[in-house]
Amino acid sequence: MPYKYYHGRTGKIFGVTKSSVNVLVYKRTGHRCIAKRLNIRVEHVRHSKCRDDFIQRVKQNARLRQQAREKGEYICLKRQPKGPQPAHVVTVDSLPETPTNYDTLSAAAPVVVPPSAHFLAGGCAGMIAAICTSPLDIIKTRLQSEHRFYRSPAFSAFSSYGIRLFPAYHLFINIYHIEGSSGFFKGLGPNLIGVVPARHLSKAIHFYTYENTKKIFVKYFNNNESSWIHIMSAISAGIVTSTITNPIWMIKTRLQLDKAPIKTYRNTWDCIKKTIQKEGFYSLYRGMSASYLGVSESTIQWVLYERFKKQIAEKQKSSRWIDPLVAAGTAKLIATILTYPHEVVRTRLRQFPARNGYIKYKGLMQCFCLIWREEGISALYGGLVVHLLRVIPNAAIMFGSYELIMSFFINR
Repeated sequence: MPYKYYHGRTGKIFGVTKSSVNVLVYKRTGHRCIAKRLNIRVEHVRHSKCRDDFIQRVKQNARLRQQAREKGEYICLKRQPKGPQPAHVVTVDSLPETPTNYDTLSAAAPVVVPPSAHFLAGGCAGMIAAICTSPLDIIKTRLQSEHRFYRSPAFSAFSSYGIRLFPAYHLFINIYHIEGSSGFFKGLGPNLIGVVPARHLSKAIHFYTYENTKKIFVKYFNNNESSWIHIMSAISAGIVTSTITNPIWMIKTRLQLDKAPIKTYRNTWDCIKKTIQKEGFYSLYRGMSASYLGVSESTIQWVLYERFKKQIAEKQKSSRWIDPLVAAGTAKLIATILTYPHEVVRTRLRQFPARNGYIKYKGLMQCFCLIWREEGISALYGGLVVHLLRVIPNAAIMFGSYELIMSFFINR
């Protein structure tokens, strides 16, 4: 006698006729699993596969299978998915309807670039930019220093305005005649070493710190991700990066200020060794307070860069490769002018002490006040023009080289 009211959630249907359904049910008894065949009448089955249309398809498939068997042919009775259906897009501008076949549109798969490609491209771009702008970096650092060797009475006419383009030219000529062409690349070794960890390898540290501090701030402020949270996260990331990379930049500054007639350091390792022996290990962290103050420059730069990039994108329908360079250069120009005095103070704090061992600049505020009192406020902007001439080409070379190398990884 047929079983009644099969709910269809257990067992397997293996045969359907006009009046009944065959179901294979597995029943577990203790440690045994018993298979039992059930024959259930159609009117007693509560299952979607036993609807009238399903019964009709079963009968139709049986006829087709019989005809194919008689002809000796193979027939596939599996239901094929329906073809793509055209979709009509109705616009609000009273334009005619445009049929769009969304199912047949081939969406471009996102290009997956390994993280090592970003590291390699960023490192190479940073090295290229550092090599190309090394002479300007040397001149900028020496103009920021207060040594008499880098000053002359002819420069005083320009000092009152903080514009030292002519002194930069004369300093360029003096370096070439006294130290040779190699004098323009002093400190390039630690600069190249510093470019990768401070600007690219440490970007991993920077972004890691940024994302985690942002999560903490968002968590403790009711999941409200506002602009000030981004600023605080960027400041935290900048402080961590400055702490890790300060010794590299300190050694670079010492080598750039080492003049030719009486050289103090033979090379990078000699500079590290003598600095630690004479001044102690913590001397490698001189100027770190000014570096912390310099975090404001990167914060202002990124905020302005995002704003300028957004404004350019809103005004132009198609993006151009030069747009991010213009945005980055403008943001860098404004941020540098607003925060440049910290560069001078940082250089003064990192320069080597006098021959008698006397250290003139001992702290951030003391250095600020002493420079202002002895040399005037214009001294806080010493080397600004050369610095701007260096950082803007540096950004252009950096971005251009990075995009070129990344395009190689994407298109290979």
